[in-house]
Amino acid sequence: MRVTTSARVVYRHAFVGSLIDSNADVMPLPTTNTLLWTFRNSRVVTYGGVRGTLRGPWTTVKEIDRTSGGVTVMYPGKLSSTGGGFSTYLHAAP
Repeated sequence: MRVTTSARVVYRHAFVGSLIDSNADVMPLPTTNTLLWTFRNSRVVTYGGVRGTLRGPWTTVKEIDRTSGGVTVMYPGKLSSTGGGFSTYLHAAP
């Protein structure tokens, strides 16, 4: 996705993933893990011209959505070997 901003705006962080507005929207959790989204052949280019994949050459963080009680709600699958793809899943009820 391309974002147009004024020259004064500088992004220091980016997020690629899927989002559930509220964990309450998906409760109760399904009985089996459910595929939500798949990203394939993704490439990233910074405004400075650095090219890479979702794996980098920058620092990346894997995030897992959990309820305040520690129940996993949504999680990412394994990043592809090329760093250009991953999926997110709705976790099965414990």
